Amino acid sequence: MIKRLHLEELYIRGDAKSAFKKNRFLWEELKVKIELWIRVARMCFCIFFDLENEKLFSGFGNGASEEYFWEIVGDSANNLLVFAETVSSINQSPERMGTILDLYDTLLFLLQYIDTLFDFDAAEAIRKAMKVTVPQLESDIRRMLLDFENFASFRLYKMRGVPLIH
Repeated sequence: MIKRLHLEELYIRGDAKSAFKKNRFLWEELKVKIELWIRVARMCFCIFFDLENEKLFSGFGNGASEEYFWEIVGDSANNLLVFAETVSSINQSPERMGTILDLYDTLLFLLQYIDTLFDFDAAEAIRKAMKVTVPQLESDIRRMLLDFENFASFRLYKMRGVPLIH
């Protein structure tokens, strides 16, 4: 099902981290990939993974159901989150803030699903990665806002010749 959602389109030649390092994405291409990621991640975490866990593994013993669930969805969940983690590690310019805010908003929304679905030892890495990725995006957004404010103040100063007071 995930292949039908075009998850592979999020990556260039496989691994997202190496793709980002080897090939600098053009912003429009990255923006499209982020928008696609938002749709795919919402579908996977909110619908598919949740249904998989609820419908198929509710009858097993506690430890067995978690193990089987992790075997089926663990790699897909990791792959989805690696993309978000990679985007959060790239400094973006203030013009790109809207798309980065959409990604951040989606991660905050998904955090509740991830904490609930992957609340077992084998999936601790996913929960920890999210707890690192979200603050990274918060920091990047703050930096973008500050850069935008500085740019706007500078432009105002240039246009009016009024000294800036800080």
